[in-house]
Amino acid sequence: MGHRCGANCYRKQGLRSQCPSCNRSRESRQKTIVAGGKRRLISLHRKTNPHVEVSNKDIAYVLTNWTMKGIYTNRDGSESVNYLAFVPTIGKVVCVGVSLDDKLITTSFADRGATRNLNQGNLAYFANRLKDLEVRNDSTG
Repeated sequence: MGHRCGANCYRKQGLRSQCPSCNRSRESRQKTIVAGGKRRLISLHRKTNPHVEVSNKDIAYVLTNWTMKGIYTNRDGSESVNYLAFVPTIGKVVCVGVSLDDKLITTSFADRGATRNLNQGNLAYFANRLKDLEVRNDSTG
């Protein structure tokens, strides 16, 4: 059975439930993510501009199993807490930006630079990018 989810879906075989585009659109209707014992809202930016390879499950994984976190200052001067963790299903470090009050997930993306520097053991990279850097020695949450 073929299907077409919308203008950007070119998958013409299989079931709609197996389609990454359909699952992404289902995720875009989700309003919160529960992870690490907290419920956080998902920002409009995350809903309307999701990075294709990072799912809501991946976000929950990072927020529960983060290995590093710190405060990131954007170019416009706004700040957010960035949580970073290596996500095995993607094979990269994923960065999840959360508001300072820890109530809103603002963005998430697979961070190639962080993946490369983590693999090289270059913690200075993270210390230069994030204020109040906190590093976990394990990923047990």
